[in-house]
Amino acid sequence: MTSEKHGNDPVAKPKDGIIKRKYLTETHFSWVEYDVKGHVIQLGGGSYTLHNNQYSEVIEYFYPKGSGLLGASIPFKCELDGKKWTHKGVIQYREIDGETGEYAIVNSEPLEEVWEKVD
Repeated sequence: MTSEKHGNDPVAKPKDGIIKRKYLTETHFSWVEYDVKGHVIQLGGGSYTLHNNQYSEVIEYFYPKGSGLLGASIPFKCELDGKKWTHKGVIQYREIDGETGEYAIVNSEPLEEVWEKVD
């Protein structure tokens, strides 16, 4: 990842010593954030769809456990410019409702990520 923007925060690059990678197959994605010593900070993945400039991820696993993103479907508008891939959407954080057992959205925020293809 070359940069990301959450909500109204300014655009940020990964902190020094932190590496973020996203991997795609024909139907699934995974991403990992780790430090230069190889210690995993967080990771996640699942299935995705891509049609024209519409990219949508379904978060099927996440570490560390307890993330409010697990099970979420996140639609993005995306653009590929050479090796630069930008996607923009809104992530929704969820918690299980103790009464119904269903997920309830507890917070949401715009998200913009810029990734660069590595050969």
